[in-house]
Amino acid sequence: MIPFLKFLSRKRTLFILFGLIVLLELLLIYVTHKIEVVSGSRALLDTQFSYTPQEAYQILQHMGAAGRSYYLKGLLIDLIFPASYSLFMAGMIFRFLWNRHLPHQRAARLAFLPLSAGLFDYLENLNEFRMVLSFPQIQETWAVWGSRFTLLKWSTLIISLILLLVLWLGQIVRDLKRGTLS
Repeated sequence: MIPFLKFLSRKRTLFILFGLIVLLELLLIYVTHKIEVVSGSRALLDTQFSYTPQEAYQILQHMGAAGRSYYLKGLLIDLIFPASYSLFMAGMIFRFLWNRHLPHQRAARLAFLPLSAGLFDYLENLNEFRMVLSFPQIQETWAVWGSRFTLLKWSTLIISLILLLVLWLGQIVRDLKRGTLS
């Protein structure tokens, strides 16, 4: 795991992952706009913090067939997006901690946090695929588990972002003290 995290924390790898994130985010914005045009709503299951089975049904119903078709296209893009953002964040966290000479094992444990967000995102997406493809026959358990995965994704993602922000600010303070920040 450590060699993989070292690879992720290289500047070139981080730059490529960041570019991929930007590209995928632009594509997801486009798909979301298309859903809004055909359905009149921007509500998506994976942008909610959580939802009930009834709310999932209402969101998918409100999209209409054309909106659900675009949603499936967005979910196809979302097959790459979780990997790109979670690998980028793991690489950044590992890089910040590695620069602080933290033992690799401890840095790797903290870098695992955004990777778990990506895993929860994939589990959420699988549930969304099942719900959209089976609509209007949505299994309540799919919606319940989908909502749980969504909640876990957002929770681990927010914690990861806070950790990344704290590490970045810490790096800025250290650079200011050393006089190496330009």
